[in-house]
Amino acid sequence: MSVAISGTGPLRDASTLQYSRVLSEITKYTISRSDDWEGTVAVDSQRAKALGDFLRSRRHRTSPEEFDLPGSPRRRTPGLRREEVAQLAGVSLTWYTWLEQGRTATSRQVLLALARTLQMTSEETAHLISLSEPARAGAQPAATGVSEHLQAFVRALDPHPAYVVDRCWDLLAWNRAEEIMLAGFETIPEHRRNMLWMMFCWPRMREMLGEWKREARMLLGQFRARSAEYADDPRFSEIAEEVLASSEDARAWWESYEIQAFRPAVKNFQHPVAGHLRMRYVKLATVDLSNHFLVAYVPADQTSEARLRRLVAGHGAVDLASAS
Repeated sequence: MSVAISGTGPLRDASTLQYSRVLSEITKYTISRSDDWEGTVAVDSQRAKALGDFLRSRRHRTSPEEFDLPGSPRRRTPGLRREEVAQLAGVSLTWYTWLEQGRTATSRQVLLALARTLQMTSEETAHLISLSEPARAGAQPAATGVSEHLQAFVRALDPHPAYVVDRCWDLLAWNRAEEIMLAGFETIPEHRRNMLWMMFCWPRMREMLGEWKREARMLLGQFRARSAEYADDPRFSEIAEEVLASSEDARAWWESYEIQAFRPAVKNFQHPVAGHLRMRYVKLATVDLSNHFLVAYVPADQTSEARLRRLVAGHGAVDLASAS
Protein backbone atom coordinates (compact mmCIF):
# COMPACT_ATOMS: atom_id res chain seq x y z
CA MET A 1 0.00 0.00 0.00
CA SER A 2 1.31 3.42 -0.95
CA VAL A 3 0.43 6.49 1.14
CA ALA A 4 0.57 9.96 -0.41
CA ILE A 5 0.43 13.16 1.62
CA SER A 6 0.05 16.47 -0.18
CA GLY A 7 3.05 18.72 0.23
CA THR A 8 5.39 15.98 1.45
CA GLY A 9 5.61 13.63 -1.54
CA PRO A 10 4.64 9.96 -1.67
CA LEU A 11 5.73 7.62 1.04
CA ARG A 12 6.98 4.17 0.22
CA ASP A 13 5.18 1.04 1.40
CA ALA A 14 4.84 1.41 5.18
CA SER A 15 6.03 -2.12 5.69
CA THR A 16 9.45 -1.14 4.40
CA LEU A 17 9.82 1.83 6.74
CA GLN A 18 10.53 1.98 10.40
CA TYR A 19 7.46 2.96 12.39
CA SER A 20 9.14 6.07 13.70
CA ARG A 21 9.79 7.37 10.18
CA VAL A 22 6.14 6.95 9.22
CA LEU A 23 5.16 8.76 12.41
CA SER A 24 7.66 11.47 11.53
CA GLU A 25 6.02 12.12 8.16
CA ILE A 26 2.53 12.12 9.67
CA THR A 27 3.66 14.55 12.38
CA LYS A 28 5.21 16.82 9.76
CA TYR A 29 1.96 16.84 7.79
CA THR A 30 -0.09 17.53 10.93
CA ILE A 31 2.14 20.42 11.96
CA SER A 32 2.23 22.01 8.54
CA ARG A 33 -1.46 21.62 7.64
CA SER A 34 -3.55 21.53 10.80
CA ASP A 35 -6.10 24.35 11.15
CA ASP A 36 -6.21 23.79 14.89
CA TRP A 37 -2.57 24.00 15.98
CA GLU A 38 -3.21 24.34 19.68
CA GLY A 39 -0.51 25.95 21.79
CA THR A 40 1.50 27.39 18.92
CA VAL A 41 2.85 30.91 19.24
CA ALA A 42 5.11 33.04 17.11
CA VAL A 43 8.15 33.90 19.20
CA ASP A 44 10.60 36.69 18.54
CA SER A 45 13.97 35.86 17.04
CA GLN A 46 15.84 36.25 20.34
CA ARG A 47 13.64 33.72 22.15
CA ALA A 48 13.61 31.39 19.15
CA LYS A 49 17.41 31.40 19.15
CA ALA A 50 17.47 30.72 22.90
CA LEU A 51 15.10 27.80 22.41
CA GLY A 52 17.33 26.39 19.68
CA ASP A 53 20.44 26.81 21.82
CA PHE A 54 18.77 25.01 24.69
CA LEU A 55 17.65 22.09 22.52
CA ARG A 56 21.17 21.79 21.11
CA SER A 57 22.72 21.77 24.60
CA ARG A 58 20.38 18.97 25.73
CA ARG A 59 21.04 17.00 22.53
CA HIS A 60 24.79 17.20 23.03
CA ARG A 61 24.58 15.84 26.56
CA THR A 62 22.32 12.87 25.66
CA SER A 63 24.28 9.69 25.02
CA PRO A 64 23.43 7.51 21.99
CA GLU A 65 24.04 4.43 24.15
CA GLU A 66 21.00 5.33 26.25
CA PHE A 67 18.86 4.50 23.22
CA ASP A 68 20.92 1.50 22.07
CA LEU A 69 22.15 3.52 19.11
CA PRO A 70 25.51 2.44 17.74
CA GLY A 71 28.43 4.62 18.62
CA SER A 72 30.79 5.69 15.89
CA PRO A 73 34.28 7.17 15.90
CA ARG A 74 33.11 9.39 13.03
CA ARG A 75 30.64 11.32 15.20
CA ARG A 76 31.64 14.95 14.93
CA THR A 77 29.56 16.18 17.86
CA PRO A 78 28.88 14.79 21.35
CA GLY A 79 25.51 13.27 22.07
CA LEU A 80 22.77 12.54 19.58
CA ARG A 81 22.64 13.64 15.98
CA ARG A 82 19.75 15.83 14.84
CA GLU A 83 18.29 13.05 12.72
CA GLU A 84 18.35 10.72 15.72
CA VAL A 85 16.46 13.20 17.90
CA ALA A 86 13.90 13.75 15.14
CA GLN A 87 13.41 10.02 14.65
CA LEU A 88 13.09 9.27 18.36
CA ALA A 89 10.67 12.16 18.95
CA GLY A 90 8.58 11.44 15.84
CA VAL A 91 9.10 14.78 14.11
CA SER A 92 10.61 15.60 10.75
CA LEU A 93 14.33 16.26 10.53
CA THR A 94 13.73 19.50 8.63
CA TRP A 95 11.37 20.77 11.30
CA TYR A 96 13.73 19.89 14.15
CA THR A 97 16.65 21.51 12.33
CA TRP A 98 14.64 24.71 11.93
CA LEU A 99 13.87 24.66 15.66
CA GLU A 100 17.55 24.42 16.57
CA GLN A 101 18.32 27.22 14.12
CA GLY A 102 15.64 29.48 15.61
CA ARG A 103 13.76 29.66 12.31
CA THR A 104 10.31 28.50 13.39
CA ALA A 105 7.82 28.17 16.24
CA THR A 106 6.15 24.93 17.24
CA SER A 107 3.45 23.46 19.43
CA ARG A 108 3.57 22.49 23.08
CA GLN A 109 2.90 18.88 22.04
CA VAL A 110 6.03 18.74 19.90
CA LEU A 111 8.14 20.39 22.60
CA LEU A 112 6.97 17.88 25.20
CA ALA A 113 7.89 15.03 22.82
CA LEU A 114 11.37 16.52 22.41
CA ALA A 115 11.71 17.01 26.18
CA ARG A 116 10.92 13.34 26.77
CA THR A 117 13.35 12.23 24.07
CA LEU A 118 16.13 14.41 25.46
CA GLN A 119 15.36 13.22 29.00
CA MET A 120 14.82 16.69 30.39
CA THR A 121 14.02 17.25 34.05
CA SER A 122 10.75 18.91 35.01
CA GLU A 123 12.62 22.21 35.46
CA GLU A 124 14.24 21.92 32.04
CA THR A 125 10.92 21.05 30.41
CA ALA A 126 9.27 24.09 31.99
CA HIS A 127 12.16 26.22 30.73
CA LEU A 128 11.78 24.84 27.20
CA ILE A 129 8.05 25.63 27.20
CA SER A 130 8.67 29.14 28.55
CA LEU A 131 11.09 29.85 25.71
CA SER A 132 8.33 29.04 23.21
CA GLU A 133 6.07 31.68 24.74
CA PRO A 134 6.29 35.47 24.64
CA ALA A 135 8.18 37.15 27.46
CA ARG A 136 5.93 38.18 30.33
CA ALA A 137 3.66 41.00 29.29
CA GLY A 138 5.30 44.38 29.38
CA ALA A 139 8.44 43.06 31.12
CA GLN A 140 8.17 46.00 33.49
CA PRO A 141 11.25 46.72 35.60
CA ALA A 142 11.14 45.00 38.97
CA ALA A 143 9.81 47.18 41.76
CA THR A 144 12.61 48.39 44.02
CA GLY A 145 10.62 49.55 47.04
CA VAL A 146 9.97 47.26 50.00
CA SER A 147 6.82 47.89 51.99
CA GLU A 148 7.05 49.07 55.59
CA HIS A 149 5.22 45.92 56.71
CA LEU A 150 7.70 43.62 55.01
CA GLN A 151 10.66 45.55 56.38
CA ALA A 152 9.21 45.24 59.89
CA PHE A 153 8.77 41.48 59.41
CA VAL A 154 12.37 41.07 58.22
CA ARG A 155 13.62 42.97 61.28
CA ALA A 156 11.47 40.83 63.56
CA LEU A 157 13.17 37.65 62.35
CA ASP A 158 16.39 38.75 64.11
CA PRO A 159 18.55 36.94 65.33
CA HIS A 160 17.85 34.79 62.27
CA PRO A 161 19.38 36.26 59.10
CA ALA A 162 16.82 37.37 56.53
CA TYR A 163 16.68 39.53 53.44
CA VAL A 164 14.45 40.50 50.51
CA VAL A 165 15.39 40.17 46.84
CA ASP A 166 13.57 40.95 43.63
CA ARG A 167 13.18 38.70 40.59
CA CYS A 168 16.72 39.58 39.43
CA TRP A 169 18.19 38.68 42.84
CA ASP A 170 18.92 42.33 43.61
CA LEU A 171 19.16 42.81 47.37
CA LEU A 172 16.46 45.21 48.57
CA ALA A 173 16.34 44.89 52.37
CA TRP A 174 17.96 42.87 55.17
CA ASN A 175 18.04 42.62 58.94
CA ARG A 176 20.83 43.09 61.45
CA ALA A 177 21.58 39.37 61.67
CA GLU A 178 22.16 39.15 57.92
CA GLU A 179 24.41 42.21 58.02
CA ILE A 180 26.49 40.67 60.81
CA MET A 181 26.65 37.24 59.20
CA LEU A 182 27.83 38.64 55.87
CA ALA A 183 29.76 41.57 57.27
CA GLY A 184 31.11 43.89 54.63
CA PHE A 185 28.42 43.55 51.97
CA GLU A 186 27.08 47.01 52.88
CA THR A 187 30.32 48.39 51.38
CA ILE A 188 29.46 46.88 47.98
CA PRO A 189 28.20 49.51 45.51
CA GLU A 190 24.41 49.50 45.38
CA HIS A 191 24.17 48.39 41.74
CA ARG A 192 26.26 45.33 42.62
CA ARG A 193 24.23 44.28 45.64
CA ASN A 194 22.96 41.31 43.75
CA MET A 195 23.10 37.75 45.05
CA LEU A 196 24.44 36.33 41.78
CA TRP A 197 27.17 38.98 41.57
CA MET A 198 28.05 38.43 45.21
CA MET A 199 28.15 34.66 44.75
CA PHE A 200 30.68 34.81 41.92
CA CYS A 201 32.49 38.12 42.33
CA TRP A 202 32.62 38.77 46.08
CA PRO A 203 35.42 36.67 47.66
CA ARG A 204 33.69 36.43 51.05
CA MET A 205 30.91 34.23 49.63
CA ARG A 206 33.39 31.72 48.23
CA GLU A 207 35.26 31.70 51.55
CA MET A 208 32.17 31.23 53.72
CA LEU A 209 30.10 28.70 51.79
CA GLY A 210 31.31 25.20 52.55
CA GLU A 211 29.88 23.88 49.28
CA TRP A 212 30.39 26.97 47.17
CA LYS A 213 30.59 25.20 43.81
CA ARG A 214 27.26 23.42 44.28
CA GLU A 215 25.55 26.54 45.63
CA ALA A 216 26.93 28.73 42.85
CA ARG A 217 25.82 26.36 40.09
CA MET A 218 22.35 26.09 41.62
CA LEU A 219 21.95 29.86 41.78
CA LEU A 220 23.22 30.36 38.25
CA GLY A 221 20.76 27.74 36.99
CA GLN A 222 17.88 29.47 38.78
CA PHE A 223 18.95 32.84 37.36
CA ARG A 224 19.13 31.39 33.84
CA ALA A 225 15.63 29.96 34.13
CA ARG A 226 14.12 33.14 35.55
CA SER A 227 15.78 35.39 32.98
CA ALA A 228 13.97 33.49 30.21
CA GLU A 229 10.65 34.62 31.66
CA TYR A 230 11.72 38.27 31.52
CA ALA A 231 13.84 38.36 28.39
CA ASP A 232 13.05 42.04 27.84
CA ASP A 233 14.23 43.12 31.29
CA PRO A 234 17.66 44.71 30.73
CA ARG A 235 18.65 44.15 34.35
CA PHE A 236 19.06 40.40 33.75
CA SER A 237 21.41 41.05 30.85
CA GLU A 238 23.35 43.66 32.82
CA ILE A 239 23.95 41.25 35.71
CA ALA A 240 24.81 38.31 33.46
CA GLU A 241 27.29 40.30 31.38
CA GLU A 242 29.17 41.58 34.43
CA VAL A 243 29.27 38.19 36.17
CA LEU A 244 30.36 36.34 33.04
CA ALA A 245 33.07 38.92 32.37
CA SER A 246 34.42 38.55 35.91
CA SER A 247 34.15 34.82 36.66
CA GLU A 248 35.71 31.94 34.75
CA ASP A 249 33.51 29.47 36.66
CA ALA A 250 30.36 31.35 35.68
CA ARG A 251 31.40 31.36 32.00
CA ALA A 252 32.05 27.61 32.00
CA TRP A 253 28.75 26.76 33.68
CA TRP A 254 26.81 29.22 31.52
CA GLU A 255 28.01 27.35 28.45
CA SER A 256 26.58 24.09 29.82
CA TYR A 257 23.16 25.81 30.04
CA GLU A 258 22.10 24.32 33.37
CA ILE A 259 18.56 24.99 34.56
CA GLN A 260 17.63 24.72 38.23
CA ALA A 261 14.61 25.36 40.43
CA PHE A 262 14.78 26.58 44.00
CA ARG A 263 14.61 23.90 46.67
CA PRO A 264 14.83 24.40 50.44
CA ALA A 265 18.08 23.00 51.73
CA VAL A 266 20.66 23.08 54.50
CA LYS A 267 23.63 25.30 53.79
CA ASN A 268 27.00 24.98 55.47
CA PHE A 269 28.75 28.23 56.35
CA GLN A 270 32.31 28.47 57.61
CA HIS A 271 32.08 31.79 59.40
CA PRO A 272 35.38 33.53 60.30
CA VAL A 273 34.15 34.27 63.83
CA ALA A 274 31.25 31.95 64.64
CA GLY A 275 32.78 28.88 63.03
CA HIS A 276 30.74 26.16 61.32
CA LEU A 277 27.05 27.03 60.93
CA ARG A 278 24.45 24.66 59.49
CA MET A 279 21.52 26.78 58.33
CA ARG A 280 18.16 25.82 56.85
CA TYR A 281 17.43 28.03 53.87
CA VAL A 282 13.87 28.99 52.91
CA LYS A 283 12.48 31.35 50.28
CA LEU A 284 8.96 32.77 50.30
CA ALA A 285 7.14 34.85 47.67
CA THR A 286 5.26 37.92 48.84
CA VAL A 287 1.63 38.41 47.85
CA ASP A 288 1.48 42.20 47.59
CA LEU A 289 4.54 42.34 45.29
CA SER A 290 4.79 39.15 43.28
CA ASN A 291 8.40 39.82 42.26
CA HIS A 292 9.70 40.21 45.81
CA PHE A 293 11.01 37.21 47.74
CA LEU A 294 11.81 36.80 51.41
CA VAL A 295 14.84 34.61 52.17
CA ALA A 296 15.54 33.46 55.73
CA TYR A 297 18.05 31.21 57.48
CA VAL A 298 17.17 29.06 60.51
CA PRO A 299 19.82 27.06 62.39
CA ALA A 300 19.64 23.35 61.61
CA ASP A 301 20.99 22.19 65.00
CA GLN A 302 21.45 23.43 68.55
CA THR A 303 25.16 24.10 68.13
CA SER A 304 24.53 26.37 65.15
CA GLU A 305 21.71 28.06 67.05
CA ALA A 306 23.97 28.88 69.98
CA ARG A 307 26.81 30.10 67.76
CA LEU A 308 24.52 32.30 65.71
CA ARG A 309 22.95 33.89 68.80
CA ARG A 310 26.36 34.67 70.27
CA LEU A 311 27.48 36.20 66.99
CA VAL A 312 24.43 38.39 66.57
CA ALA A 313 24.47 39.40 70.24
CA GLY A 314 27.75 41.12 69.53
CA HIS A 315 30.43 38.57 70.44
CA GLY A 316 33.17 39.00 67.86
CA ALA A 317 31.26 41.66 65.90
CA VAL A 318 34.13 44.13 66.14
CA ASP A 319 36.67 41.58 64.94
CA LEU A 320 34.42 40.59 62.08
CA ALA A 321 33.96 44.17 60.94
CA SER A 322 37.71 44.72 60.93
CA ALA A 323 38.19 41.52 58.95
CA SER A 324 36.13 42.98 56.11
